[in-house]
Amino acid sequence: MRMAGLLVGLILFWATPLQAQNAHSSGGMTIQEVARILEKEGLPVSDMSGSGADWLRSEIDGTEFDVETYNCNAKSRCTEFLFIAGFDMPNGFPIELINKWNAEELAGRAFLDERRDPFLDHVVSVSAPNDDAVFLEGFYLWAAALREFVEFIEYPQVEV
Repeated sequence: MRMAGLLVGLILFWATPLQAQNAHSSGGMTIQEVARILEKEGLPVSDMSGSGADWLRSEIDGTEFDVETYNCNAKSRCTEFLFIAGFDMPNGFPIELINKWNAEELAGRAFLDERRDPFLDHVVSVSAPNDDAVFLEGFYLWAAALREFVEFIEYPQVEV
């Protein structure tokens, strides 16, 4: 009897990683599914995929952003989508204000590129093939953060 319990325990021990692996191989969403969701939200979507990377370009209120894929399996099903927008500012942007944004805001991570142009990104994670509601919740956080960030950096800057 003790041996049977040990055998069951070993089977469960080895089965758990296999179940997790199977969940990853069939989980997530494709970039085409993401495009469909964004289009249903009334956003323009351009498939920019090529050279081995799947990504989209869209816009909210005239502000362009990209959606990049991460943590993808062989079937192009991905569990992470990075929303990112960059803003060309002739005089750059102060790091102190980027730090202020990051200290005070929950959604949207801000950073500067080598020319001190501000960027904002936000990761949306999904696990199931039909995680539309989960994806939309993350997208709505991104959309709100993007609008606030554009106002925060006073973009576009009007040159005098």
